[in-house]
Amino acid sequence: MKKYYINRLFKMSTDLIENFNNDSEFLQKLKITTNVFLKTNGFIVDEPDFNKFSSKEFVDWVEKKNSIDSELIRGMEKVKLEVNFRSLLSDVYTERKKPQNKILVFFLSVYGEKTIGIDNIKNIIGLMLLMDCKELLIISPKELSPKSKEYINSNSISEEDNYTITNYTDSNFVNVIDHCFTSEVIKVYKGKELEDFLQKHKININALPRMFTYDPLVKFYRGKSGDVFMLKRKMISGNVLLDNTIVYKRVE
Repeated sequence: MKKYYINRLFKMSTDLIENFNNDSEFLQKLKITTNVFLKTNGFIVDEPDFNKFSSKEFVDWVEKKNSIDSELIRGMEKVKLEVNFRSLLSDVYTERKKPQNKILVFFLSVYGEKTIGIDNIKNIIGLMLLMDCKELLIISPKELSPKSKEYINSNSISEEDNYTITNYTDSNFVNVIDHCFTSEVIKVYKGKELEDFLQKHKININALPRMFTYDPLVKFYRGKSGDVFMLKRKMISGNVLLDNTIVYKRVE
């Protein structure tokens, strides 16, 4: 990337932070939650612990990380996505156990719009395909428009491959794992492993209690309809743990 362009990006960043909800401390918290999400779901995160960073150290890290010619930034320019301080937090991550599986985490900025329009979504999906990813996590300050949601839920992205697209608004993207009333997820059974588990223990999946795909815990663990969650249930009164038992729930 040309040197003048990098300098222009970071000259713009201060104004963007002040004027468009790109406050560095807030974005740092979002980045911390993102890394919890990624590690929880088995992706390799080769980044420092941002809990130990000051706001200035965090901004400096973003600047240093993007001060060289970046394939991701070139991709953003190619699909006509705006390159700014917030979008520079985006990156591609590889699943540890399945290196062929990659996820694009994209921090989207929108200015003067009530919702995220379909053109933005198509551009981000274009970037996902360009970066050879099968999954996409969009973190945006506003909700998706009805047309954007319809497009994501349709099969119009590709007729050959299955892609997983998840969207969080800034205010809804929280670390549910550390919440005191959240059950601990021991394991998520899916696919062949789920079939073997049900057969081994002679379990009728329809007899299990239900969870739903919109449940914050299911969403954070990328759960899909048909999966089974093994949970350690918590029942707390005051500061006393009353119950800590294992339960199994199916996702609908």
